[in-house]
Amino acid sequence: MKSDISAAREVALAVLLNIEKNKAYSGLSLAAEIPRHSLKEQDERLVRRLVYGVVSQRLRLDYVLNQFCRREVGTLSPSLRNILRLGCYQLLDMDRIPQFAAVSEAVAQARRVAGQRMAGFVNGVLRNIIRNRDHLFQDLKPGTVEAVSIAQSHPRWLVEEWTGQWGLDFTAALCAANNELKPLAIRVNTCKIGVDEYLAAAAAQGLTGARSRFAPQGVVFPADTPFARLPGYAEGWFIVQGEASMLPALCLGVEPGQAVLDMCSAPGGKATQLAAMNPRGYVTACDISAARLNLVRQNAARLGLNNLEYVEADAARLDRVLARRFSRILVDAPCSGLGVIAQKPEIKWLRKPADIGRLAELQLQILHAGCNLLEPRGILVYSTCTLLEDENQQVIRTLLAQRRDVVVVDPGMPELTNEEGFIQTFPHIHGLDGFFIAKLMKVE
Repeated sequence: MKSDISAAREVALAVLLNIEKNKAYSGLSLAAEIPRHSLKEQDERLVRRLVYGVVSQRLRLDYVLNQFCRREVGTLSPSLRNILRLGCYQLLDMDRIPQFAAVSEAVAQARRVAGQRMAGFVNGVLRNIIRNRDHLFQDLKPGTVEAVSIAQSHPRWLVEEWTGQWGLDFTAALCAANNELKPLAIRVNTCKIGVDEYLAAAAAQGLTGARSRFAPQGVVFPADTPFARLPGYAEGWFIVQGEASMLPALCLGVEPGQAVLDMCSAPGGKATQLAAMNPRGYVTACDISAARLNLVRQNAARLGLNNLEYVEADAARLDRVLARRFSRILVDAPCSGLGVIAQKPEIKWLRKPADIGRLAELQLQILHAGCNLLEPRGILVYSTCTLLEDENQQVIRTLLAQRRDVVVVDPGMPELTNEEGFIQTFPHIHGLDGFFIAKLMKVE
């Protein structure tokens, strides 16, 4: 019978291979793989720690492994390199697992996957890491982009970009915060249950939650809280939604009975938030993908919300599809996602510099369509979950240069608003995902 560590490593390896081969998201891969195994609660936690740790620390782990591998780690088979990464991560970052256990488990795993010769190779590499542990990063020059990139395991191009925006010290702190597991945040569906009532129900399950500092319907649990133990999922008492993700809908300032347009609504966190905030109004939820739009329907149905209508359309051309105008519009734009690295660490390896210009152009197109659909004196909120100026401030500056009928207005959250009148949240400053929010009003 497998030991607990062995079972967790096998599941973690399966998830890591799915992430790498299929460019899958870690959270979705874990949710699909874990139920296939009979794991104890503490072993599920270990699997999550291993997966998020290895994905997040990939660059740093490969830097160490390449010092002792005759071949570049990237040229090894996916199974073998992820076995090595798992072992290396346990040696460097998991003090509770004895070094001999981390090595022996990796060797046994390599033997099962690749045979005795490769088991010996894994054994030699990991034992060399132990012997040289105090000198693994001695070649990195402190105070350089390269040192931050490798030590904090972020792509060099991204570290350079952020350093250009905010400086190296700020960037190092941001990257370090991205590598930390974040609390589990949910939004309570107050159409069915009050926030205090939900906290009491969670406490009855032995779970300690706390109210969000920024979102009235938000509740935050420790990062290792098992999702399956949260009360009321099937009953529609809550939806998983980050604290920062709740802010754009709050900034929109929806008034009772208003019709609201959510131009990029899938998977439905913000659309259902808007519907729950204004049960006497209705929300038009749009998305370019029928499959993703169906996720909005499913979430709304589970939450018991019936004041939504659905439009499958390209948001950049939505002004050519919808005949009416709206007094409130949310544009939660497609973006690089580089503000939610802590939740989806694989994003930093999937995104490339060439993506940013393409996304910024699309964001601007969607914004123009949204402004065309906005009533006079109407409000449009633009939000992204990225921390790149080209997708945030510069998009709004370009829009304002091209149009005279919209202006930036106060988003109403002074503790999060910068000198330009935009909301910008940072993991290492606010304890939130990195979000950008601009609130616009149509003046003509």
